Parts: sequence; C-alpha cells; structure tokens
Amino acid sequence: MFDPNTPNKPNRRLVHHRQIDAKSFKRDDGLWDLEAEMTDLKGADFQLAVMLRRQGEPIHKMRLSVTINEEMDILACQVQFLGVPYPGYCEQIEASYQQLVGLNLQRGFRAAVKERLGGLQGCTHVSELTNVLPTVAFQGFVNEIPASSLEYDPQTNPEKIIPPQFNGCHSLNTEWEVVRQYHPTWYRHSAGTKDSPSE
Repeated sequence: MFDPNTPNKPNRRLVHHRQIDAKSFKRDDGLWDLEAEMTDLKGADFQLAVMLRRQGEPIHKMRLSVTINEEMDILACQVQFLGVPYPGYCEQIEASYQQLVGLNLQRGFRAAVKERLGGLQGCTHVSELTNVLPTVAFQGFVNEIPASSLEYDPQTNPEKIIPPQFNGCHSLNTEWEVVRQYHPTWYRHSAGTKDSPSE
C-alpha cells in the first residue's frame, strides 16, 4: 500500500483539489440555516472549453443554503453559482432546487433528491452538496437539541421513535455497549422501542 510518508516516495503533483465546507447556524427565531459550499481548483492553469482558468481560480464554486426547523423540514432554499465552467448556462438550473422545500432531512431525503434533481434535472455539484445536509443538521443539533441524552418523553415522542443518529454507524448500534452505557433510554432492549425511519 502506498504511504506518502515513507522515504523515497514517488514525486507527485497536485492535479485537482475539491473542498467542501458545511456549516449550521442556530437562528434567534428558533429555525436553523445550513450552508454547504463546494470549490474545485486545479493544480495549474486549466483550459476550459469557453475560457482559461488560472491556477487558484475555481472551476466550480457552488453554495447551497437551506432553512430548516427542529423537525428537519426544509422551509427555504437558495442556490448560488459563484464559479461555473459554462457561464450563463449552469445557472439556469437554479430555480429547480426550490423542489427541496418541503422535504425532510430524516425521511427519504436522498432518494427524493435523486428523483427530483438527478441527471438532467439538476446540477451534479449542487446535488452532491445535498448529501451533507442531514449530517450537518445532526451535528448542529448536538448539545443544542440533545434528544439522544434526554429521558423518554411520551408527550413529545409517543411512539418512542429512536433518534436518527442511532443505528446509523458502528458505535451507535442500539444493541451495543456504547448505547447501553451512555444512552440507556435508547438501548434496543428497552420495552416498546421502535426504529426510526430509514434514510
């Protein structure tokens, strides 16, 4: 296996650099803003079909912003095309992303994005940014909306649906020791527990 830290490593040059930056913001009105931005850079000057992009100038630079509530419903959406390979053309798909409004980040979100905005119906790069929105929301909610640590409340969660971060990764398996020890409310063997909807 290649290890870039080993002695006598082969020479290499940077050809492409993709950066994805994602943030979550809690608003004073109780809603949340999620922002995801993608930037593609080349390691040298790059000749596009319609222009030359100098090293350091983005080939792609797209920003996706959505506003959600604590139930993770998308209430508003904005797409910005800040750097595109085909100016005047790429931006024409912007309005299509209003189809994200009304979707829920916890319930079938990625499948719904593919159905509504896959292929010719959307922009490959903006649609790729949608993939990070659920986890950015979850990470923002941690400590701000600590549902995983609270005792079960039958008034707000009468069906005792497991919070969505559980059973989504190795450590948070509801049948495993981590959940039994640190989140016992949601341990699989708790009576009457029901799995959360799958993505």
